[in-house]
Amino acid sequence: LDLKSTPINTKGYESLLKLVDNTTKDTFDLFLALFKYNPSSRQQLEQVQQAFVNIRNALDSGVAPAAAASDSRIDLGPRVKALAPSKTSAVTDLATRLRREGRDIVSLSVGEPDFPVADVVKEAIVDAMDSDRTRYTEVVGTLELRSSIAAYLLGKKGVAYAPTDIVVSNGAKQSILQAMLVLTRPGDEVVIPAPYWVSYPEIVTLSGGVSVIAETLPEAGYILTPEVLRAALTPRSRILVLCNPSNPTGAVMTKDQLQAIADVLVEFPKIFVISDEIYERICFGTPHYSFAGLAGMHQRTITINGFSKAYAMTGLRVGYAAAPSELAAAMAKLQGHTTSCACSLSQAAAVAALKHV
Repeated sequence: LDLKSTPINTKGYESLLKLVDNTTKDTFDLFLALFKYNPSSRQQLEQVQQAFVNIRNALDSGVAPAAAASDSRIDLGPRVKALAPSKTSAVTDLATRLRREGRDIVSLSVGEPDFPVADVVKEAIVDAMDSDRTRYTEVVGTLELRSSIAAYLLGKKGVAYAPTDIVVSNGAKQSILQAMLVLTRPGDEVVIPAPYWVSYPEIVTLSGGVSVIAETLPEAGYILTPEVLRAALTPRSRILVLCNPSNPTGAVMTKDQLQAIADVLVEFPKIFVISDEIYERICFGTPHYSFAGLAGMHQRTITINGFSKAYAMTGLRVGYAAAPSELAAAMAKLQGHTTSCACSLSQAAAVAALKHV
């Protein structure tokens, strides 16, 4: 351990420094033997490692981890125990319950348009059902849908992807989780500009990473600036989560502002970007620009998008990730062991939305 004395050493830290100073090659050999011949050693190390990650996440957020209930009879996995419940889902469920009771409720929780799905999308679902397109599709989605997505990204965003670079999932949230899981190594730092969507830090925790919150400023329009980003980056930084347009602030970054972020990342070539662009069709005044379209960023960016916000298809659950081929293949492998394909009827609806709405 490369530990050094600090001006505010605690007694416990002083003891740790002494332990490091007194550690010898023989001590390492002892630990190595214990590791090799203890069948539970790897599991125990992972639990210790996760405990430190949980502590750091709690310190970064300023919220103490919830204590386990004393009467709990089930010892849950450490990553799940570290998760906080989704406040968005809790408020949405509350609004649904109050509406059932006859209350007139305006919910500002979940991001859901107030207009219905287009008739052509509904007709596509009925047609798919009548045509018996109800079986499994490819894990990554139908070729028709992935080709349509690739055409959309090229035509509307100027970003070129092959259909093999696209993984269709059960909503953009699954796409974000899978992107985080394939990139995050234990203890990696994930930079999240604040204010942020509540699920980002929890997805980082579930992936074994450490959230680093980069506070944006009201006077900057809650836009991530190069100065704020640079201050958040360390040698342990692995991922930048870039939500543009921003949920929850609604801020939209201009191409020049995105370029300023890319210029910083040029100095940190090992950092990837998860660019959440799910709100890209809901822009007023500032045109949306895809981060992957910037020079040098295509191979470092996983673009996340879907059909919930632009097409009001929230309940149909279709999202996607567009990524460099190696990362797309990794996400496809992960999805093959979890949910398999997205709903075949919803995929048909998504094709109709892209082509006709």
